[in-house]
Formats: sequence, structure tokens, C-alpha cells
Amino acid sequence: MPIYVYIDESGDLGFNLNKSSAYFIVTALFVSDFSKLDKIIKKLKKSSFQKEFIRHGELKGYKSSTKLKITALKKLNEIENLKILHIILYKEDLFSVCLRYNSIQLYNLIATIVAEYIPFENESLEVQIDKTKAKQSLRDEFDQLFSEKLFLFSSCRLQNDVISHSDSKHWSGLQFADLLAWSKYQEIYHKNSIFINCIDDSKQEEYHVTEKSFKRKNKMEP
Repeated sequence: MPIYVYIDESGDLGFNLNKSSAYFIVTALFVSDFSKLDKIIKKLKKSSFQKEFIRHGELKGYKSSTKLKITALKKLNEIENLKILHIILYKEDLFSVCLRYNSIQLYNLIATIVAEYIPFENESLEVQIDKTKAKQSLRDEFDQLFSEKLFLFSSCRLQNDVISHSDSKHWSGLQFADLLAWSKYQEIYHKNSIFINCIDDSKQEEYHVTEKSFKRKNKMEP
């Protein structure tokens, strides 16, 4: 059985001092049995949160109620072999003008850092990322860079050499990845740890992005 990887983000890649977010966070959720995520969502939909799911259609960081978010996050602690990876960019640390004005390239460079820090060894990975790119050519660019980094930095490999770009409404793993990225943003920027602290620290890791991060050539570099 593969390890299932779900990737989503919080924040934006703009650099307008008055309108843009201060941070951009990519979160990857790793789980060996995706059906356990499905079961959590199904139970929540049949509980007192039923009306919320009818109204919003899915679990969402910026839409769901505080009670629903906390309940859902705490349920993740019950899943064995679950890991969470946060990739964090503080925009003031990014000085490259080229990257500041090329959001697609910047997104790819940040999001594919996930491939450099896979918390498993010698596993087959089934990767799903929230669908943000409309053009197939842009999705292909991301897939190629992710695969290259996986080859350089990890003993894991993509199952069937495929990365799925999917609508989160249809995938519980992407809904949880969205909620986790949102929760990390609340902690980092708003100093509100009530959500991310619902998850055991032993299940989470984080890496802070600098421009040097984009130039790593092998696993041994810091």
C-alpha cells in the first residue's frame, strides 16, 4: 500500500504591503490509510455539523466553525502513522525580484520542497494537490519539478509516476490539508495556536524557506 500525500496552502503570493499576506504556507498531510480520513468526514457530516456541510459543502479552514475545526483536528491524533509537514515562507525574507514577480515559479519552488523532506523511506507515494492551475502545461511543470526533487532527496517514488491535481470537495485528505495549512497560518501570523495545538507535536514538522532553500542540490545541505 502506498503512502497518501495531500498538499494545500494558506496565504497568497502577492507582495503588496497593504493587501497581501505576510506568510505563505504549504502543508502536506501523509497517511497510510486514506479511508480513515473519509470516515472522520462522514461521521462529522452525520453529526450536529450536518448543516455546516450542507451550507459549505466541505471542511474548510476559513469557512468552517471553530467547533467543527477543533473537533476535526483532534480526530487526526487517532490515526497511526500520520505525519504533517509545514513549509513556511516569510515574505520579507525573499529578496529576489524575479521570484516576487513570478508567482507560478515561486509557488512551484515552495510547494515542491515537500519532496525534499518526505518523512518516510522507500515508500510508494500517491500525491494529490489542490487544483490551482487551470492549464495542463502548468500542472506538468509542477509535476516534473516535484519528481526531480523526489529523485534527488528521497528514497520514495511516485506511484505510477503520477501527481493528481484535484478538487478538494471530493477528497477528505485535501480538506484536512487545507485546514492544517490554515491552522498553521493562524499560529504563525495571528499568534493563535488553539487550532494547530490540537495536533500532537510528534506528528508535525516544519521548515522555514529562505532563498538558499531554492538552491539545495542534495540531501546533505542544510
